[in-house]
Amino acid sequence: MKVYTNLELSKGFEHWKTSLDDLGPEMRAVGMKIIFFGCEADDENKVHMIIEMPSIETATKFMKNPEIKQKRVQAGVILDSQVVIPLAD
Repeated sequence: MKVYTNLELSKGFEHWKTSLDDLGPEMRAVGMKIIFFGCEADDENKVHMIIEMPSIETATKFMKNPEIKQKRVQAGVILDSQVVIPLAD
């Protein structure tokens, strides 16, 4: 399945993008793949993504993992800002 997600950052897009590489192995291990990501043209702290994954439960479990949460916070993600919307095929 695919989901659309958006989130806000506290440290800017470039910092987050660099930190995203640290989550790559964990994402691949659970079958998650980022298809597209980018920030808003007039606000580098607002990110939009399309992610492919086995199920919405995969995303929920992934984001609740304490180690993943810590890496995301270090990357500048404002955790409470994230919205995840499942997409129909």
